[in-house]
Amino acid sequence: MTPTSEQLHIIDKAVKGDNLIIQAFAGAAKTTTLHMIAKALPQKKILYLAFNKAIVTEAVSKMPTNVTCRTIHSIAYSHTPKDVIGRLKGPKLEMKWLVSHLKIKEINVYSDKLKKNAVVNQFRIVAWVNRTLSKYMNSSATDLELNHVYIDADYSLYEYTTAHKTQILKYAKDLWNYYCNSNCTITHDFYLKTFSLSNINVGYDIIMVDESQDVNGSMVNILKSQTTSQLIYVGDKFQKIYSFTGTIDITKNNNAETLYLTKSFRFGSGIAKLANSWLQKIEPGCGTLYGTDSETTFKSDKNPNVVICRTNANVIKKYIEYTTKDKLLNINISCEIEPLLKFAQALYDLEKTNTSAHMLLKHFTSIDVFYKFIEANGDMFDTDIVRIAKLCKEIGANTIIKCFSKYGECTHPDILITTAHKAKGLEWDTVQLGDDFNVEDIKSKSTEVNMPHTPQYNKEELRLFYVAITRTKKCLLGYDQYKS
Repeated sequence: MTPTSEQLHIIDKAVKGDNLIIQAFAGAAKTTTLHMIAKALPQKKILYLAFNKAIVTEAVSKMPTNVTCRTIHSIAYSHTPKDVIGRLKGPKLEMKWLVSHLKIKEINVYSDKLKKNAVVNQFRIVAWVNRTLSKYMNSSATDLELNHVYIDADYSLYEYTTAHKTQILKYAKDLWNYYCNSNCTITHDFYLKTFSLSNINVGYDIIMVDESQDVNGSMVNILKSQTTSQLIYVGDKFQKIYSFTGTIDITKNNNAETLYLTKSFRFGSGIAKLANSWLQKIEPGCGTLYGTDSETTFKSDKNPNVVICRTNANVIKKYIEYTTKDKLLNINISCEIEPLLKFAQALYDLEKTNTSAHMLLKHFTSIDVFYKFIEANGDMFDTDIVRIAKLCKEIGANTIIKCFSKYGECTHPDILITTAHKAKGLEWDTVQLGDDFNVEDIKSKSTEVNMPHTPQYNKEELRLFYVAITRTKKCLLGYDQYKS
């Protein structure tokens, strides 16, 4: 591949030893550009970092011999004492033991919406403590703090005082101290966090970070410790769609020049034009994405290669639609649907018996009472829960259960149904957009007469939509419903 003018400029800056942030739009040859940099600097000891083994494996086959390709976890692993690494193998700490060791007590909570009290049992609190610790280990924080406290969606109907959260925080701190000062089994996140707190320099001339928009706080701390290395970050900040996992925008407060890769080699000008219209909503004046000369179409008489949805619940809905329409279609699903299918089963139980053991349903005396409640208070629930509840009401929970009872993954599917989160990094000839992306302008609450409205958007939702439409190589279906 002949370098573009943008790539030549980036290579020149890299050769001069500058720290760089490369903002690369979707399909803009990010990894190829890093390969070009490495090839231009054969005398340098270079570390290429990515976040999963698949990307690293692919990079190994492309990078010159002066480049070591690793995941950030593997770097932390190699710098962690053997006796600590040895603790990865072994039995997990049992919940019953944790309840006893941490001296966990039940918590009494109240819901103003339900007008009911509830008791959070000790085992549920242990789960929250583990999730709290996980949030801390993925953060840039040195110490465990109140904002790390996790309370799951099953108990989101109830109010929690500062005293409740402080108690959970104390349990989490005690557990962290136990991890640090005992020989108990550890997680991969534990040694990554301890490595990030050590400020160890890994000793490379250059460190190249691929998909840098996905780094979490702990990873950022590791990279900031590499004060003797030239740092080159490449990513697409508009594909930052994992904020809920603690990802951090590394482009902020970073002593590095920002350069751009604006030409996508994945799709033509048609997709590029659509992408640009949404990019301007995310960040006005962010620059222009350019496509190739290849043709883009928006109609097809054939089934798509993939259907990309916003939510897992809509994946279930689309699967039912396609299998009902054509029973001979081979369909694969790539998302987390098991909890939603269990919820559908719980709804079916509530419908038939007026009781359910499910935490979200056990307070309701009938399915009708639950549906009325969720209609009035849907904002208190996870989006997927609301959607699957409405789908169950529309077609029946038993219909969903029966439809998926025969599901099995096939080797050569006709269609893949997935979410934008799962589709990130992939591409297909023909993409069908689901109908559940939330790209609406959040209307101003101002009631002043003749006051001009300034559009406001949920940036995370727009980034998800940008990811979805830019998976397309040739044909994009279903875009009409989202025309801006």
